[in-house]
Formats: sequence, structure tokens, C-alpha cells
Amino acid sequence: MKKVLLAAIFFAFVSTASAASITVESGGISLINFDDSGYGSIADPWIIEASVTDSGVIRWADGLGGNTTGTEHRSGKFLEITTINDSNAIWASFELELQVILGIPSGEYDGLSFAQGSNFVFTSDVFSLVTHIEDSRDYLNFHNGIVGIGESATFLIAITDFAVNFNNPFYLSLTPNKYEEDDTSTIPEPSTWAMMIGGLGILACRLRRRISAKK
Repeated sequence: MKKVLLAAIFFAFVSTASAASITVESGGISLINFDDSGYGSIADPWIIEASVTDSGVIRWADGLGGNTTGTEHRSGKFLEITTINDSNAIWASFELELQVILGIPSGEYDGLSFAQGSNFVFTSDVFSLVTHIEDSRDYLNFHNGIVGIGESATFLIAITDFAVNFNNPFYLSLTPNKYEEDDTSTIPEPSTWAMMIGGLGILACRLRRRISAKK
């Protein structure tokens, strides 16, 4: 009986000790939910939900556990990240970037990446296109979509680590980009339209006179 109890305590401790932990490092992010009870596969990803008012950074501690993405990396998980636009501006694109050292782009040889070399196609329920940079930095830019104020965007991505001792902690930065309306300075004002129409009318009259004179 004691052995069973000790084993239960041991496994509970191991499970707790190996569980991932995320906190907000800085910026306009408020975590709503982090659920790492899933398998971490593309069909059963870990879940992150956050309210976003501005760009910010999430600190990730205690690793990713084993690799359930199907790649050859030592550890890795698929993540479903939902960001709620609680800012005062419409979003036109959204960036995610990994960093081992805060403020410094993740390099080619630190092991951390968005499943580098896997050819995974990451997706969003709002943005139809994604730019994926792997060599100079670990960077994703989701674009070709609009997220209104109070609306949300969800991203399905994978984070992997090839380092022997794993990168602990590492950082995930989230950056919404505001929608900028097209420059309207080239669109004529009503008064300008009137002047243009008047000018065209004068030109038309002159052309008629010239044609009549030739006849």
C-alpha cells in the first residue's frame, strides 16, 4: 500500500514538475487561459488564449516536454493561440517571434524554432497568408485579413526545440499591426471635382468652336 502511495506521489510530482509554465514578461498581453492537457499534436494542440491591447512578450518556462509534432526535434508541441483584439485599432496583420535571449532574435543554432525544416503550413482563421522566416530569426507574419476591435484571431503553429538541455526559459513575442487606411490625399475634394468638371466643359466648348471654324 505504501509503495502504491509513494508511486502516486512520485508520478504526481513528476507530472507537476514537468508541466509547462507561461507568464507575461512585458507589454499589452493578458493571459486568459493556458491548457497544456492536450497531446500537443496538430489534432489536439495545447491552448493559449490572451487579450491583446498592444505588442508584448510571453515567457515560457519548464520546456515543451516530449515531441508530439512528428518532427525530428527533441521536443515540440502544436499550439492553438487565440488573441482577442482589446485595443482601440483594427489589426491588419499579426507577428509571432521566438527568442532564447529576450530582445535578441533566435539564431540558427540555438535549437529553438517554429518547427524549422518541417515544411508545416501554419494557419489562421482570419489571415489567409503567412510569411515564415527560419534562418536569420524565428518569425511568423500572418496577413491578408482584418481583425476588428473586440474580435479575435486564432493561429495554429508549432514550436520545437533541438537543444540537448532544452532552452529554458524562452520567449514568444506577439505583435499586432494596426490597419492603416489608404492615403486619401490623392482623392479630390468636392470643390476640386467641380473645378475639374468646369475646366473640362471649357475645353469642350473650345474644341467645338475650332471644329465649327474649320467647317
